[in-house]
Amino acid sequence: MSDTKKIDPRYVYAESHGHCSRSWFVRLPMGMLADDLKDPTIWSQVQNDRTKALRRHDRLYLVEHDELFAAEARVTEATSTAAALGILKVISFPERLTPLFDDGTYAVRWCPSGYYVIRKEDQAQLGTHFGSEALAIRHLQSRYPRNVA
Repeated sequence: MSDTKKIDPRYVYAESHGHCSRSWFVRLPMGMLADDLKDPTIWSQVQNDRTKALRRHDRLYLVEHDELFAAEARVTEATSTAAALGILKVISFPERLTPLFDDGTYAVRWCPSGYYVIRKEDQAQLGTHFGSEALAIRHLQSRYPRNVA
């Protein structure tokens, strides 16, 4: 289990608040595995956030950073520094039906806030995040030299 990776409260989103329990959508940090969800201490930063601290019976839909898997869970115990989960199921996602754009020099990548372009040679991110793959590709194409007739 991971001792260094923690769930960032910025990536915990309220889906609904009921009278007795709440539902949360959680984007997991890069590199976190489904097995890491068994470690109650990964929630320490979330439990320090008054508005997002988990409570017993809360429902969680947890999505891996690159969307390779998702998990459904219930909070079985929660303190001010940790939260234990009962994992209901882990769902593996297959590779994309259509791979993201990659021309050998540049590639489009996904992150929790959208799509971005990297230069493959040094993994440098070019520009900001875009709401769709098409916008990221358009940004990339604007970087190519234009032919002058």
